[in-house]
Amino acid sequence: MDQAKVLNVAIVGGGPGCKAIMDMIFAEKLRDLRMKLIGVACTNPGAVGYCYAQEKGIYTTKDYRDLYKLKNFNMIIELTGRDEV
Repeated sequence: MDQAKVLNVAIVGGGPGCKAIMDMIFAEKLRDLRMKLIGVACTNPGAVGYCYAQEKGIYTTKDYRDLYKLKNFNMIIELTGRDEV
């Protein structure tokens, strides 16, 4: 049986798009992608996706650079549109 690698994913930008992606991951609508959300970064700790991540026990930070410290991190989904990220 083929065991596909799970991608450890972090999201930068904690707004509604972040929550929508988390909803899809948790509902396993993206199960073929084999993604595990391991972190969310947002400068606004009151953003809906940031708060949702905290409720789910996912690592959160206000500085996206902290995500690079996570172990076994594979990919960032960047939702802010900021070039520096």
